[in-house]
Amino acid sequence: MRRAGLLLAAGIGAYLLILLANFPAAKLADHLQQQYAPLAFHTVSGSVFSGDAAGIEHNALVAGPVHWTFRPSGLLQGRLDKLFNDPAARVRVIESDGIVADAAAGSDYIKLRANTLFSERDLRGLEAHEGWVHVGTTLNGSLQPVCTFLSKGTPSDTITQEGLAVFIEIVSFNSHPARLRRIADRIRAIGLAEKGATFLDVFNLLHDEGRSREEAYTAAMRVFRGSLPDSGPFTKDLAYSTGFIDVYNFIRLAVRRGQLDRIPLLFCGKLAIEDMGTLAELAETGMLVPPHYLPPPVIDISALTAWMAYSSFLNRLDLAQVEADFAHLLD
Repeated sequence: MRRAGLLLAAGIGAYLLILLANFPAAKLADHLQQQYAPLAFHTVSGSVFSGDAAGIEHNALVAGPVHWTFRPSGLLQGRLDKLFNDPAARVRVIESDGIVADAAAGSDYIKLRANTLFSERDLRGLEAHEGWVHVGTTLNGSLQPVCTFLSKGTPSDTITQEGLAVFIEIVSFNSHPARLRRIADRIRAIGLAEKGATFLDVFNLLHDEGRSREEAYTAAMRVFRGSLPDSGPFTKDLAYSTGFIDVYNFIRLAVRRGQLDRIPLLFCGKLAIEDMGTLAELAETGMLVPPHYLPPPVIDISALTAWMAYSSFLNRLDLAQVEADFAHLLD
């Protein structure tokens, strides 16, 4: 019954998205004209996602012709421009039909998979993960006067980079349970593939557990990238959780020791957390300068410190006793 309910909800959601994407722009224009007279639209065609109007008039002011297209890349571009506001270091958002993932970051750009629907929450997550961290650390590395090598990513820094991106997603409140479930699904899928499970085994397991066919296929596809359906997994997705644990524990220890100056150094460029001791020494000599771009949650280091301090305290609580004390309030 639970699986049937999830499938029904997914079907209704897809149907509503299709209706929204194809809703006639002329009908919306009629509604707006009634609500905001003397606003007037002339010769409206197309849908709310993509359409045209010969003109828009309000109090004798006329603009037109007007064309509009809903583009997630434009929305993400506007969000990123708030942080990366230096014209010489502008982060570009481009659409591409040549990537497997929903998004991918380059040196000064983010690619979004073309013809893909993104929710507002999805875009906020991409802003934090791909923009603030992946592109931001590249730009910070390129701005180093001496240690410019920090602008170049290497396989050794993948775990730290992905862990840092997930950490920032969470502390900026841009993550959500479905996102974390996808990360967990990939870890399970890798474990199954290492034990001999095939692409179809992974797909069927996730689908049987209530994932949509698209979600199950995407998870299986990520695990078997660059491989054959029965030839073992691509294990990069382990980096997200492994790196998160490394970053979380590093920041927690820095807070406990009062070494708050070490935390921004994580964003100086493409680095592995094992190199933080060496990078701190370079910072003391002036060879490494503070990062130019910091994610908003790290700009106010005091607020992050308070969050981490309470987090460390909560980790010491006995959850069994907490459940015994509060379970009756939730029954």
